[in-house]
Amino acid sequence: MTSQHIDSPSAIKPTLPTGLTRAIVEVLVVSVAYIWLAFAVRDNLHPSASLHASAKSDEVTYVAPMIDGSLAQILLVALAVVLIPTVREAAKATFKTGNQKAWFIAIMAAGIHVATALAFFVDQPARILEASYLNAAFSFVPALDGWSQEVIFRGYVIIRLAKAGGPAWLQIGMSALLFAAIHVGYIGTVFRARSGRCSEPQC
Repeated sequence: MTSQHIDSPSAIKPTLPTGLTRAIVEVLVVSVAYIWLAFAVRDNLHPSASLHASAKSDEVTYVAPMIDGSLAQILLVALAVVLIPTVREAAKATFKTGNQKAWFIAIMAAGIHVATALAFFVDQPARILEASYLNAAFSFVPALDGWSQEVIFRGYVIIRLAKAGGPAWLQIGMSALLFAAIHVGYIGTVFRARSGRCSEPQC
């Protein structure tokens, strides 16, 4: 008769997520925290604080929250660059010189964004050519906000998963889903305001 050796409870080490599993968990935690904190700041700041006194009421209602959220996201990425090495690596990568193909894709994407804004979100397209505080703020802040989102959802997510051996479909899928997640709230705010179902600055 053979005896079986059974480890004592103290000798059994808990299994922790490693490799790809750890990377997925880390990516989700960082991205969800980024999204949640950005919306928390946006929703708890008075939107009109971001606007000049000349702003119209509809701009205060559904455009100002975007600026508040954008500022929050920029500050969060700046903090993440200091604390998380992979985010720092992703931020540095954005300053590398792009090739012609990359520039073509960037210009096409910018064109699509502009066309979408003019078609669905701007009541008076001619106003975008006005020299005003409002236009300056809407041009500068969202540009930095777009950079911060690229660092987190394109750079950090893809680099972290790639280093952990994640397949390409996982890298692209998680990047796309998390990128889409942060825009759901903004899209909802805009359409509620434009449909008349949101009359307060906080939608």
